[in-house]
Amino acid sequence: MDKWAAEAGDIDPDKIAVGRHTAAMTFFIDLYILAEKLIDPTTADSVIDKLISFTAKGRWRLSHTLVAHIYASTTEGNPLRMLAHDWYMHDIRHSWPLDLSQGFWAALPLDFLRDLIVENARCQEAHPEMQIKDVFNNYPEIRKKGFYHQKVEQKSESS
Repeated sequence: MDKWAAEAGDIDPDKIAVGRHTAAMTFFIDLYILAEKLIDPTTADSVIDKLISFTAKGRWRLSHTLVAHIYASTTEGNPLRMLAHDWYMHDIRHSWPLDLSQGFWAALPLDFLRDLIVENARCQEAHPEMQIKDVFNNYPEIRKKGFYHQKVEQKSESS
């Protein structure tokens, strides 16, 4: 139906692609949040891996509304939050803050903005000799597998 509507001129094909991307990202994020509420780290970690793979293949990223949804649905230190701010730090055009409207800035959660500032300072402190454009090249999809997974305490066999 989408293809027919696009051919008929009723819907822009680019809007269809963005709509499908947004729906997929929302599904993955909601599934992650559900897995976390059900205390199912295995599913949550699988969803994180799918999110990273999905975005790496399509070069898609989070919208400000999805960032707001993540931050409203998770707590400080959550791996999904870390992934969200890493995408903005490392994987989006470095000029993105210059392109934002006042409304876009207002829609971003304060915790997210704080996380960006802290990550920026951490990267600069860790690599003071590097140019800023090189410091931010640590893309989420090239990090070690499991970097964004939940940290689950392992019980010893003797306990």
